[in-house]
Amino acid sequence: MRTKKRCTAEQFDLAVRDRQFTDARKAAARRVLVDGEAANDVASTSDVPIHSLRQAVRMIFSAVEAQFSTVNPARAPRPGYVIFTVEVPELASAGLVAGVASSGGIVIGERRG
Repeated sequence: MRTKKRCTAEQFDLAVRDRQFTDARKAAARRVLVDGEAANDVASTSDVPIHSLRQAVRMIFSAVEAQFSTVNPARAPRPGYVIFTVEVPELASAGLVAGVASSGGIVIGERRG
């Protein structure tokens, strides 16, 4: 199953900052990535061709993912992920860390008290 490419408005703005997109192409890509509309629907209601829209979405989403190539707890999470803090008993922590790692998540820090 494919997952939808999504990002926040801030992530989108940062990703397109150095790109030379037309205003129409950027607005159409924003509707897909930020607002969650289907690319086919956006292309049918705008003057941006579907292949141009899909290319822009791929390029922008790649830039969004590149923003999160290093782990920095002060930054927003990668698209589709959340950052949270949890306190669990010592015995449960090993299973929790293993579950996070197996699902593609990252454990930023672990504190034992």
